[in-house]
Amino acid sequence: MQVRDYVYVSDTKVEMLFEQIPQPFAKRMAREFKIDLKLVSLSLADAPTTQTRYGKLALVESFVRRELAVGSVDEPELYVSGTLPMRWGPYGDEHGMVFFAGATPATVVGFGGSLGHVIGASPPGTRPMYSAAPILVKTLAQAGQLTDAQASPRSDMPHGGLSASDATWPGAIVEAAKQLSPPTQRLEFLARCIRRVEYPAAGRTGVLIGSPIFVANA
Repeated sequence: MQVRDYVYVSDTKVEMLFEQIPQPFAKRMAREFKIDLKLVSLSLADAPTTQTRYGKLALVESFVRRELAVGSVDEPELYVSGTLPMRWGPYGDEHGMVFFAGATPATVVGFGGSLGHVIGASPPGTRPMYSAAPILVKTLAQAGQLTDAQASPRSDMPHGGLSASDATWPGAIVEAAKQLSPPTQRLEFLARCIRRVEYPAAGRTGVLIGSPIFVANA
């Protein structure tokens, strides 16, 4: 099992994906990683220990990487993985959201999640269990000061999570990324790709919005 310095782990996604892992796969990976499958099978709400959380995350990451479609932020699949220089921190006042932002030469990247999933942000057992993707879009749309020219992306990915009426989010991602204060950290991530669109107004070819399973110092 890989040792990482995690800054964010989504208990919500870990629990959801863990329940979908076939038992033969889970048993095989548990033996490989020397993980107590009975321990990690406990709900994080009932047993919010580091052994339960990171053991369960290890099985989920292995399942996603071996059995599901994982791409890069420039060529995304259902999930995206990589390492980028990023800035991150709380964003918006209403929902307790954390926002991670970075860029490749081709893509501006914005990941959003619950601030409660930041490691050390809340005591064990009190982390909120909800998906932050709709809240991310709402917060960015409210905070972004966008022109009509900034609000006309063309989708090139089939992944769901945003409706056609959410045309302002690429510009909001770009504006939110500009607002994050230094320092810049090199971060590793595995995230659900919500959508990537072409967006030349960003000075690059695309903007990607996603919801992370984990983010760690690289």
